[in-house]
Amino acid sequence: MHTTPHHCFVSSVLDWTERESPFIFWMFMLGLTYISRIMVNPIVALVDSEQIFRLIIDGIRILRVVIISVDLVLYVLLWNFRWIHSAVKAVIIGAGIIMIAADMVTLYYWRSLFDAQMLDILLVTTFNEGFEFAETFIADWVFILFMAGAVVVILIMYRLRKAVLLFTAIMIVTTFQEVIMFPAIFKEFYLTSHNANYLSIYRMASMIQTVRAEWHEYRAILDRKPKEITLTRNDSSIPYTVFILGEATTRNHMSLYGYNLPTTPNLVRRKQEGGLHVFTDVVAPHSYTIIVLQKLFNFYRYGGTEKWFTYTNIFSILKAAGVHTAWLSNQERNVYYYPGTVYESACDYVGYVETIFNWKRKKTYDGELLPLLDDFLKKSAEKNFCVIQLMGGHSDYSRRHPPEYAKFTASDMTGGYEGITDRQQQIRAEYDNAMLYNDFIVDEIIRRFEGKNAVVIYISDHGDEVFDSVDFMTHGGEKPYRNIIEIPFVIWTSPKFRQAYPELEARIASSVNRPYMTDDMIHTLLDITGIETPEYDPAKSVINPKFDSSRIRISSGKLYDKETGLHEIQ
Repeated sequence: MHTTPHHCFVSSVLDWTERESPFIFWMFMLGLTYISRIMVNPIVALVDSEQIFRLIIDGIRILRVVIISVDLVLYVLLWNFRWIHSAVKAVIIGAGIIMIAADMVTLYYWRSLFDAQMLDILLVTTFNEGFEFAETFIADWVFILFMAGAVVVILIMYRLRKAVLLFTAIMIVTTFQEVIMFPAIFKEFYLTSHNANYLSIYRMASMIQTVRAEWHEYRAILDRKPKEITLTRNDSSIPYTVFILGEATTRNHMSLYGYNLPTTPNLVRRKQEGGLHVFTDVVAPHSYTIIVLQKLFNFYRYGGTEKWFTYTNIFSILKAAGVHTAWLSNQERNVYYYPGTVYESACDYVGYVETIFNWKRKKTYDGELLPLLDDFLKKSAEKNFCVIQLMGGHSDYSRRHPPEYAKFTASDMTGGYEGITDRQQQIRAEYDNAMLYNDFIVDEIIRRFEGKNAVVIYISDHGDEVFDSVDFMTHGGEKPYRNIIEIPFVIWTSPKFRQAYPELEARIASSVNRPYMTDDMIHTLLDITGIETPEYDPAKSVINPKFDSSRIRISSGKLYDKETGLHEIQ
């Protein structure tokens, strides 16, 4: 029987549709999370439901065109190499499975898709942090049930081959005209970098390349000879400047800031005695430690155009000014490009409580930093600057304090979001117990400098939300919750310091109600230590008479207002 060219073409298309339908279907299903970008994009706050629906339809349209086009290209190029074709498709599906799993986690917990920034954070997450985070997942039954339901749906769809074939055929028919008849539009619109992100393997490759390029640039900076530091003023004379860097500590769970439970009795006492200056309106620039650290100790701030590690840091400046520097930490030492690695490399004394991998899961409380501090004091010089990095209120909160500090229980808790459970109230209690122990640690550090000429600064990198206003705990992503960025900032000065530097003491005391964001901390530290460089700006030092209090504060990409909280940027 004679077969017409038309019949051959139709037969080929049907054959291709049947053979490729599983791949096209699962590529589509695995790419659906990227469409949810419109649900986490600030534009959603400005549009109505009809516009949102149109955005979703547009996203689905782009997704199916990209997927079918990629499959056509692979089919044509590799049709004589079936095993290579199958291997390439397996890699693409594998990347899709990994990306959708990552997206489901980050969308559920942080309302954000997995991106290069999150990959950065994942790479600097230590073993213990990862283990504790996994334990949090295990306890979250809602998330576990959601993931289990997704697996069941996938298994059911895997068995319904005819339904998959029908769905794919509809996709192909509705897409074929766009792909074939409008090549110019396709090339210009569908294959742009943004739209190509709908393809999971492209997103994965793009993220890896971004992080890899930054890693090489970072290594080049570390390996390069340190640039010469120019000092335009060096009146440094304070024997001890101590910077305590807390972790995940919101000021809204501290009695020092009016919280209803006595979580900071020592700091309250020190304020009553005098010498403890409590700043009332300070926010963190971000909700991730790594991103805060990128801004905290150098001149990189919100709106900076260069990579964070290209800016001059406080440790290099102090070293040039003849100050002995130290970095003490109860966080695991990281081998990736963690900002602390850069800072400690410029220090004269480095001490860590934790190792890189604590396989025994031993609880290392912040109290184990105190012997390191005592050792540093024995080796101190005429002028010293010491950073002490705590674990503070990092989850798992029950691991942040010894048993004797388990003072608060669920029955002590008041407030919380509507519908809060007993288990969540107990988690809030554990967080408050961590605050109580944190208060003890900060007080113990201060106690070591009571008889010295010293100034002690305490802030937290960011805060935590602990079921106070919503059904959410910890931090991260773009969550618009006040507790995550409203942080404590106190400066304690010893009697000898107050006597030696009355003008500086008066400036600190008069500045406590100024609005401030800690990405300008280096300017404040230079102001306190009496050192200036060409990059120093007195308008960015919160204790300086020239301080610019009109600055708009943008944290985690959102506009902050003390009265109304965080808002999308219009």
